[in-house]
Amino acid sequence: MSDDEEYCFEGYDDDVEDYGGDDGSNGGGEAGQADEAGNDLENSYAICKYEMTTNPERSEAGFKSVIENDTEKGKWTWKATKMLTRLFQQQQRYPEMLASFEGLVKFQWSGRNVLVLDKAVTKFVDRCE
Repeated sequence: MSDDEEYCFEGYDDDVEDYGGDDGSNGGGEAGQADEAGNDLENSYAICKYEMTTNPERSEAGFKSVIENDTEKGKWTWKATKMLTRLFQQQQRYPEMLASFEGLVKFQWSGRNVLVLDKAVTKFVDRCE
C-alpha cells in the first residue's frame, strides 16, 4: 500500500455532518443586533482612546457619544467614563474630572464589583501623584 492509498478516504464528503456551527452570519436577530451595537461601541471607544493625546476634543466627544449610545449602560459606559476622567485630569480640568470620577464611583452594573472599582480608583490616584 502506497502513502497515497493509505490516506485516501473514499466517500469522505458523504460522511461529513453539518454540526450547525457558526457560519459567520448573525441571522439578523436581536442577539446579532446587540453584538453589532457592542462592536460599534467597542470600535468607537478604541478610536477615542487612541486619539486622546493627538485630538483630545474629538476624543472627549467620542467618549460622551459612547456613553450616550450604550443602551445597556454597562461595560462601555464604565470604560468611557474612566477614560473621560483620565482625559479631564490630563487637561487639568479638575471640576469636570471630579464630576466624572464621582459618576464612576457611583456607577452600577453587573460587571463592576468592589475589586474592579478598587483597581480603577487606585490607578487614578497613582496617576494623580
